[in-house]
Amino acid sequence: MSQALTQAKPAEQLSVAGKTMGKYTGGGLTEYGTIGGLALALLAGLILNVMPCVLPVIPLKVLSIAQQAKESRHRFITLGMCFTGGIVLFFVALALFNAILKLVLQDAFQWGEHFQIPAFRIGMAMLMVALAVNMFGGFTVLAPRHAHAAHGRLETGEGHATALGMGVLTAVLSTPCSFAILTAAFAWAQGQPLWLGSLGIVMIGVGMALPYAVLTCMPHLVQRLPKPGMWMEHFKQSMGFVLLIVAVWLASTFSADAYPFWILAYAIVLAFCLWMWGSWVRYDAPLYKKTTIRTVAAIIAVCAGFFMLMPPAPHPQGTQFIEFNENEINQTLSLGRPVLIDFTANWCINCKAVEKLVYNDAEVAKRLKDQGILAVRGDTTTNDLPANAALRHFGDAIPVTVILPPGGGEPIRLRGIFSKQDLFNALDKAMQH
Repeated sequence: MSQALTQAKPAEQLSVAGKTMGKYTGGGLTEYGTIGGLALALLAGLILNVMPCVLPVIPLKVLSIAQQAKESRHRFITLGMCFTGGIVLFFVALALFNAILKLVLQDAFQWGEHFQIPAFRIGMAMLMVALAVNMFGGFTVLAPRHAHAAHGRLETGEGHATALGMGVLTAVLSTPCSFAILTAAFAWAQGQPLWLGSLGIVMIGVGMALPYAVLTCMPHLVQRLPKPGMWMEHFKQSMGFVLLIVAVWLASTFSADAYPFWILAYAIVLAFCLWMWGSWVRYDAPLYKKTTIRTVAAIIAVCAGFFMLMPPAPHPQGTQFIEFNENEINQTLSLGRPVLIDFTANWCINCKAVEKLVYNDAEVAKRLKDQGILAVRGDTTTNDLPANAALRHFGDAIPVTVILPPGGGEPIRLRGIFSKQDLFNALDKAMQH
């Protein structure tokens, strides 16, 4: 990187502007201290469980827990521990990989970086399809568990290896989602000595696994779930449709035009509604039950169609970005004009939220234009794009907006999802330099 992009000291590059959705103001991230940094990592892991990337997998584990809770308490606990162990194992592997990069290549792993590999996204999409077929009963990965001699029958159940794998998968699916607290925790970990930074990364996994560990140790809570029955089979197959939609989303990351994939996703929703209409009620079911379920199916189909099939409206009044170009950035800074870089990727869900909520806003576009701010789109969808070097230089993970003030001031960062008012506050701060 040239001087204009490298003039800020590493410690100064970790400041964050704004204070919403978990963002922090003032000082470098190293000021958290060891206890504060590890606590931040633990909190980030806990929040990962409610991210949209993870939610499609969690119901699958809840379904398994509901089944196992009715059987052996010992097996329920061991399977739960395997699932939580799978989550932590992924973050241990992440910490080891990061350590190897630092020791051998003098580099560092960025959050979600593996999604830059097309083969990885293709593989994940195929895995989602396979799991969906499993949910539909097309095949089973459940091995025989134990025989009941008294009843002369053989039962099957989830194996420990399967539970471990589901834990790893849950952790892997969390990585396209990023938010301010997570990126702050990851940035803090990367700024620490190797042993402490590795512990910080593992602590994110511990935080993510903690709710499942608590649930595993308190099986009496799961006993309150409804008894297994037809609802469980319907729930299981419903999750199959959700996994197919996840596969469509993964496929959509290979194209800048998302609309055809919205149509394909709606086709899956429509198939779900038709299945719900025809399979959730028997022919002899009470009229009120038939009416209720089929009305809900029709409402879902109509509302989803209205939302998903609507052609995307053009945003001529939205922010006009240029593609990342280091020479143009340096030239703009040399003229005394600020630069805004929006680091994003096609596979980053929160990046799309920032684009829709902030940069497609006409008021934001006008503010940037009136103040002569160069808006740069830092695309990091694949690892061969030039914006990746700048993102590594700033020590951040997407989504992040970096504002370079005129005159070589300290870069200002907006991490995760933020509002246009947060952006305006950051721009005011930048123009004061």
